[in-house]
Amino acid sequence: MIQRTMIAMLALAMMSCCSVRQTQEDPGALVGIVVIIGNEPFTTPALQTADGSVRRLSCSKELERMLRSVQGKRVRLSGSPGAGPAQEMHVTEVTVLTDEPTKGAP
Repeated sequence: MIQRTMIAMLALAMMSCCSVRQTQEDPGALVGIVVIIGNEPFTTPALQTADGSVRRLSCSKELERMLRSVQGKRVRLSGSPGAGPAQEMHVTEVTVLTDEPTKGAP
């Protein structure tokens, strides 16, 4: 009985020493709803985050077409702060989190 308890304790001790490598979220990633801001013909994609702030997005023409096609949907954007105002982001990757438009999306 004592031997089984010692083996169980040793196994628990060994498992607690093991670490599982967790993937960290991209620190430059933002999650929100894609919206289009501005007046024609000067519209541009933007991201509305959960706190209500809106960030203007700059990206390649290909990514801009994709962002326009997922308007109103929840996405995760990876990138870096843009060269302009603080509320701008240069997008390098788009991941659509839902295929259905979000209720109450502008």
